[in-house]
Amino acid sequence: MVIYCHVLKKWLDSGCEMSRVILRSMGVGIAVLVGGIILVAVIGTPLTLHYLSSYPPPAPNEEIGLDLVTIVRVHPAASVLLPLTFFAAGFLWGLRRFSRATG
Repeated sequence: MVIYCHVLKKWLDSGCEMSRVILRSMGVGIAVLVGGIILVAVIGTPLTLHYLSSYPPPAPNEEIGLDLVTIVRVHPAASVLLPLTFFAAGFLWGLRRFSRATG
């Protein structure tokens, strides 16, 4: 709570400087979001391929369809909450870092 009061006080005192801090923090948040998506893709793709390769083969004379969407089954909440968490973490880290007093 003290951090937020400090940030709010700096916002009210500095005017234009705080808007620059917010824009820089948004940039950090977007960069962390993009990096997180790349990281999830780099880790998720090999895990999915490993899961698919370890899937048991079908019985003789039996057809099976492996649809990636049904295997992975990403919940809609996870597709919204995970990127939002990445952005919020990057934004708050940037806000805390850039709103420090210099000098």
